Amino acid sequence: MMQLIEWRDAFCTGISGVDYEHEELIKLINSVFSKSRGKTSMVNSLNEIYAEIAGHFMLEEQIMKHEKYDQYEEHRKDHARLLEDIGAITDSYESDEDIEKLKQLMNEWFVVHFQTHDARLHRLID
Repeated sequence: MMQLIEWRDAFCTGISGVDYEHEELIKLINSVFSKSRGKTSMVNSLNEIYAEIAGHFMLEEQIMKHEKYDQYEEHRKDHARLLEDIGAITDSYESDEDIEKLKQLMNEWFVVHFQTHDARLHRLID
């Protein structure tokens, strides 16, 4: 079965802890979307994704603060936007079960965020 998000070397930041978490998040997301689930199971899985991503963002934001990252606020706002979107889509899913919008959001967000915000952050830290 095709994965929702394919891991690419281009996603690597060079910071092993961050790279590990990125890979684990992608595995979790792919696992959730790889099989059919009932509504309750899917909502629980979406809440798990939300919690894992929120925890990862805390790590990245700590790194940015420590490094006095010049685009901290913009990067943090992008994190907050994704979490708001996941929450809204999870709420929407509970009413109409349209998971395609969430799949598209996850794929697009990870690819764009990794290759822009995360790539710039980690290039400056190295």
